[in-house]
Amino acid sequence: MPKEKNSRRYLPAPQSPYVTVDDVTGIVVRGPLGMNGIGDDRDPFAHQIKPRQKGKHKTLRGSEARVVRTRGASLYSGVQPIQALGFEGKAHESGVEGDFWLVADYLWPDMTDARAQPGKVEWFDAAGKHTWYPDAWIRRPGHIDLLVECKLVSDARPEDPVEALAMRKRLEGMRLSSEIVGMRFGLYTELEIRSEPRFHNAKAMRRALTAHIGEDVINDAASLLKELPEAMSVLEFSYHLGPHAALALNVVCILERLGAIAMDRRSFFLPETMFRNLWPERD
Repeated sequence: MPKEKNSRRYLPAPQSPYVTVDDVTGIVVRGPLGMNGIGDDRDPFAHQIKPRQKGKHKTLRGSEARVVRTRGASLYSGVQPIQALGFEGKAHESGVEGDFWLVADYLWPDMTDARAQPGKVEWFDAAGKHTWYPDAWIRRPGHIDLLVECKLVSDARPEDPVEALAMRKRLEGMRLSSEIVGMRFGLYTELEIRSEPRFHNAKAMRRALTAHIGEDVINDAASLLKELPEAMSVLEFSYHLGPHAALALNVVCILERLGAIAMDRRSFFLPETMFRNLWPERD
């Protein structure tokens, strides 16, 4: 009979401030700062930053220092700028991860902090030690911190029954370990990330936010809202922009990000897209 593996020898010291034990499941989690609830401004992975990295700006630590390079048609690494964080770059190691950051910037403009591959999460159970490197950590005011795992559907749901069972157990471990330390777990595949029209609109918003449109053009467009109806299309709005009519879609996207209007996100962002003028709500 093979000797049974003693998983207890893997357990971290219980006095460590970065160890959390769940009384119900008995699972021990080591990694992020335990129970950092809403309103806690601490970085839960700060203790994992190596000494030689501490002198660098946070956007240049670890994986953030990687440069854009292609490694094939469907696998590449690079950096996505996040407008919500002052165009701070977030590294990614696959197309799905890169598209996740693009969509996250579109969906959550209220992000106050975020990191790519923020650190290591370990959990210990009856089967032994498990290690997970989350693809992203995201913080938003009024929300529980989010730990993200990005995977292709083919990897998250393998056809082989044995591999599928192992993956379900691993994903459940990620979810439980996230909850035990007071965070949410999010699994995102290309089905969620590249869902339309959201993915199209995220790209349209990114193009608008990086289009280098003059601040005077945006201010002039915003000043027009007071005299315009509550609902109109981008095309109708372009008639009021004079020589800048060709920039109408980009201008409307920027005004939407500024909170001056609300575009119909159920449809593709096109000249025919309707938006609601929020100026009356400000009076």
